[in-house]
Amino acid sequence: HQQALQLGRLVEDLRLLAQAEAGALHLDPEPDSLTEVARGTLEGARARAETNGIELCYEESEALPLVVMDRSRIAQVIGNLLDNAIQHTREGGIVTVSAELAGNGEAVVRVADQGEGITGRKPCRWCLNGSTGWTLRGPGQRGEPGWG
Repeated sequence: HQQALQLGRLVEDLRLLAQAEAGALHLDPEPDSLTEVARGTLEGARARAETNGIELCYEESEALPLVVMDRSRIAQVIGNLLDNAIQHTREGGIVTVSAELAGNGEAVVRVADQGEGITGRKPCRWCLNGSTGWTLRGPGQRGEPGWG
């Protein structure tokens, strides 16, 4: 049963990715609390992390203003990153979600773990470009590693 659910989520993720790459992903951006979304998503993953002996932490460098975003899509992205971090962190490890304002005024969320990491290449980053949707930027393209 779990495998069928996981396969269903994977198919939905691939469908959404195809829509995003085609510029056809519908977003509902509106001012919302990124802190609330990040903390809520982290709390939703806490039981799975504790089952695997992993500690979840949230860090915020300063109070964040409201951010124009699609709440459900941002929660989905953070949730996917958390699932991956939990999967690749050993028992006794820590997964940290952090949120901050970058120097250019953009809000940045990071999910850091103690897993094996990505070797031999830099991670890609997903960027929300106004009303046009998500853009995938690969290694060697604009921006720092991670996601924005």
